[in-house]
Amino acid sequence: MTNVLQNCAASWDDAQVQKTARLAKILLTDEEAREFSRDLEEIFSFARAMTDAEPDFAPDLPNPVTRQDTVMPSLPREKLLVNAPDRTEEYVAVPAVMDAD
Repeated sequence: MTNVLQNCAASWDDAQVQKTARLAKILLTDEEAREFSRDLEEIFSFARAMTDAEPDFAPDLPNPVTRQDTVMPSLPREKLLVNAPDRTEEYVAVPAVMDAD
């Protein structure tokens, strides 16, 4: 984690923010990109500072509450598929998201 944060740019310029937004299919105005650029700079700065913090201050945390795993019968396949928008034999059919190549 430390290497990842050290390799983060000190600041994200508007072009980097806009590129990331396009990849996420989010439309940003120039002003919103500038705001996100400032926000990201603060977030990464804080995260880098946390990597230098001494872990002594962290309190001991109690063990998480666990539950017993219990095997239970599942619904019959036909009952599950009755509401499927599309199906192929005994499976729910979904649109392809990747090329077959």
